[in-house]
Amino acid sequence: MYLLGGLSAGIVLGVFRPALREKHSAFIVSVLAAMPVSIGITMLVTGKARDWTIEEWSTAAFMSLFIAAVGIAVLWQDSETSG
Repeated sequence: MYLLGGLSAGIVLGVFRPALREKHSAFIVSVLAAMPVSIGITMLVTGKARDWTIEEWSTAAFMSLFIAAVGIAVLWQDSETSG
């Protein structure tokens, strides 16, 4: 599950690489890239996705927003300090 989530995130980042130049579009791309990872983590914790309720789906959505926000903050801060 982790391998598929990471592979899916890498594919999303590769496809939308030109959109990573601006902060707003980079955040949207990172949310899309974090979604497979979040779904995979939620699946490992709760079980099959077909048995999910709104709580599990909202957990995966908020987790992807959090992962994306942290990732963008770290990457953009690092790129601004390195020149």
